[in-house]
Amino acid sequence: MYLAAIHHDLNPALFRMDSDFFTLQLQATIYDKLMAASVLLVHLPVAVVVLLWHVLAIFGILAGCYRIAARCFLHNYARWCG
Repeated sequence: MYLAAIHHDLNPALFRMDSDFFTLQLQATIYDKLMAASVLLVHLPVAVVVLLWHVLAIFGILAGCYRIAARCFLHNYARWCG
């Protein structure tokens, strides 16, 4: 559903008949518009941009976990194990 919405944002001529299916469900989010803007900005395929955002999100989560562990543990090896 998200990929269809991203493709629809990039090319509104796609999904002429059934675009209401995903536009109604995604109207409260900015995810599809953010992804479409990223695709237009970097000029890469949609799959590559979604993969890069996924890797960036995982890195952000792990960096946040490391910062929490840094507040809990004194030693560097304990932070990485935490």
